[in-house]
Amino acid sequence: MAARSATGAASPSPAPGYPYAETDLSVARAADPRGGVYGGLLGYRTGRAAVLQAELEKLFGPCAAFTSMAPAPPAEKPGKKAPIRTGHRLNREDTPTPGGADAALGFTLTNESGSAVLSRRAVLARIGPALAVFTTFGVAAEPAAAPDEVIVRRQVAKLRAAQAKKK
Repeated sequence: MAARSATGAASPSPAPGYPYAETDLSVARAADPRGGVYGGLLGYRTGRAAVLQAELEKLFGPCAAFTSMAPAPPAEKPGKKAPIRTGHRLNREDTPTPGGADAALGFTLTNESGSAVLSRRAVLARIGPALAVFTTFGVAAEPAAAPDEVIVRRQVAKLRAAQAKKK
């Protein structure tokens, strides 16, 4: 059985638990280019999006602070470099559930290592079998703002309308 991607093209069935369709989008306002919102859309089999959202919600206690490791960038001179350790902070944000969404989860992920503090603020909205993630980025001097509620509401409404047409 073939799954349909976001464009409607047939694709092979994914492994259980993986999205059957995904796409990226970005929305920017001409009047405020810094107010851009980046997003992703993931389509799952019935019930899987709710399970994933519940699993994400469990991370906020045990993962409030954690460290990640990344390979060192390629050296200009031969020799081994140690991996780069990065400290992160994960905070849940109060987020209203946009109309048309089944649930919403807001959070900020901050990279606190190095000379520049980088932040990413996100809203994850569950709409039927889909998860839509809306993200903004910032730095220490100007932390990431909450994704624009108008953009989130409009995109959620479009997704809900598209799902209604398929029924």
